[in-house]
Amino acid sequence: MWNQCIKILENGEKLPSFKDEYAVCFHNYILSLAGQSVQNVWYDSVEKICFSEDTTFHINPSDFAFFSTSENFINDRTWGDFRLQSTLGIPLGLERKITSEYIISASPHLEKYINKNIMLVGAGPSTVETCWENVEGIDHIWTCNNFFLNRKMLDQKVDLAFVGPEVDITNPVFLEKILQDKTFCVFEGGVTPYRPHKDIQELYEKTDGRVGYIHLRFFSKLGAGARLIPAALFLGAKNIYFAGIDGHPVNHLHAFEGENKAHHGAPLVNNSYNIYRRQFVLMWDYLLKLGNSRGVSFHNLGEKFEHNQSRDISLERFPLSDTLKSIVYK
Repeated sequence: MWNQCIKILENGEKLPSFKDEYAVCFHNYILSLAGQSVQNVWYDSVEKICFSEDTTFHINPSDFAFFSTSENFINDRTWGDFRLQSTLGIPLGLERKITSEYIISASPHLEKYINKNIMLVGAGPSTVETCWENVEGIDHIWTCNNFFLNRKMLDQKVDLAFVGPEVDITNPVFLEKILQDKTFCVFEGGVTPYRPHKDIQELYEKTDGRVGYIHLRFFSKLGAGARLIPAALFLGAKNIYFAGIDGHPVNHLHAFEGENKAHHGAPLVNNSYNIYRRQFVLMWDYLLKLGNSRGVSFHNLGEKFEHNQSRDISLERFPLSDTLKSIVYK
């Protein structure tokens, strides 16, 4: 059981965990997918509902983890390659790598992460509650959004950053940091509103071309920090360490913006805590399959904390070593 959720269908077959009491809920859920093929289904024991990655944006835009099925992702009428090229491809170049799971702009910078150890730093409280910066053997640090407002982040070399629409890319502190570190700035294809082409091109020129885009089939309501994890996996990382990717952010310290953080969107919608809880289940079900096939190891540095919504899963599937605990929990 992950986050109080039970997998009841795997690869189209019912598991021993499937109980008669789930049957009506399961049947209604399958009907809601309008004939779409279903492979894996989970049952939420708290809310008594079924869910899966097959509930895409087009089926339920208020509670989805994936934009579309892998078969339809590239040609998706709303979130596929055509729209991406009109919004980010035009200012950043049309050369790109396309698969059924991601579309990533071509850049030599993005080729250097193969078999590397990457530290991902999100805005959740475990960024300030742990000594993630003391982990040895890290090749690159990635982060997101207003990271430059955090003093600890200013003391670290940031190699890549997801830059959302809330970031003021003319902020002198932001510009000084990314120019000093030669940070590669990434715009996400699924995050709106899109910036004007002129603004993107100006940043591209200021950074000597260190700007690109990453568009993942996996999106969810979990934020940019969580999406750093599949991005690192797809770019070839061997060990993925992460802090500050903790889950539902309301009433918890924001590591970058502190008390000034004004939440909007997904964290504030009705029942958002439970949506986050389920979407972490779907994310890890997806990533652990991909990670196992690629020999990738994950390290949840926020595992100690009750507010960390990956905690149940990492304790079972990829628990921190005693060595890492002694380093990060001081």
